[in-house]
Amino acid sequence: MVKLVALWGRLEDERSQEDFVEEYLKDHIPLVDKVPHLSSVTLSQIPKGPYSRLAELYFPDVASLQAALSSPEGTALVDHSKVLVDRYGVSLTNFVAVEENR
Repeated sequence: MVKLVALWGRLEDERSQEDFVEEYLKDHIPLVDKVPHLSSVTLSQIPKGPYSRLAELYFPDVASLQAALSSPEGTALVDHSKVLVDRYGVSLTNFVAVEENR
């Protein structure tokens, strides 16, 4: 199992934060749901600290993640992430974690 983790920063201006969250939930998350090869999604709100939102997108393997991100739906998701970053000045940190068997 592989997951793509997205950590969205918290905006200092409360009104801008509310606007960001509204667009994130209304426009961005529906794009997540269209990504192919996705096994599951976990969305979390972070009440305090430098981050406000955490999204974990799970895929069966690295090849599935790569195929998903290079698909038209994956490209639309990445493009909209850039729109959110540009529009609101919110930070976005992404990384991939690969499950290890013990």
